[in-house]
Amino acid sequence: MKATSNAQKQTDNKELYLCWREAVDCFTDAEKLAEHAKNDNPFIRGIVAGNSNTAAETLIALSQDSDENVASTAKTTLQLYHVQPDLMP
Repeated sequence: MKATSNAQKQTDNKELYLCWREAVDCFTDAEKLAEHAKNDNPFIRGIVAGNSNTAAETLIALSQDSDENVASTAKTTLQLYHVQPDLMP
């Protein structure tokens, strides 16, 4: 039983790592970022919210997130990269 628990934990950690890798990458396409924006983990949603390649629609949705940090990051990213697009890296 404990082996199953450890195997599940490793699988969960691997999935979290893969989500993080895509969420943090500014070359990840907006559609994939929109998928990650629906992740149960606020850490992943927060990283998506800070990605300059996240679509405005996704950022607007994240700006209403129940997690304060996610919502705040989404609002900041929206302001920086979508209201003032000349600041886009």
